[in-house]
Amino acid sequence: MIVRTAVPADDVNNYQVWRSSSATAGFAQVGTPTGTTFTVGSLKRHTTYHFRVRGVDTSGNIGTFSATVAARTS
Repeated sequence: MIVRTAVPADDVNNYQVWRSSSATAGFAQVGTPTGTTFTVGSLKRHTTYHFRVRGVDTSGNIGTFSATVAARTS
């Protein structure tokens, strides 16, 4: 497995979705979708979660993480 700075969009095989309750630490992988839609379960109410994603190409090379985004549950 090789970590690359970028995985070409036309070569992406799947994605790794990572989640944390902190913006800077404690991220854990919560899914490996093959499409561009992913549903996260088991979320606590009134909690902010931070997510980041990275692509994996057909050879298993892993791209760098996306920017971290935050979402708050109601």
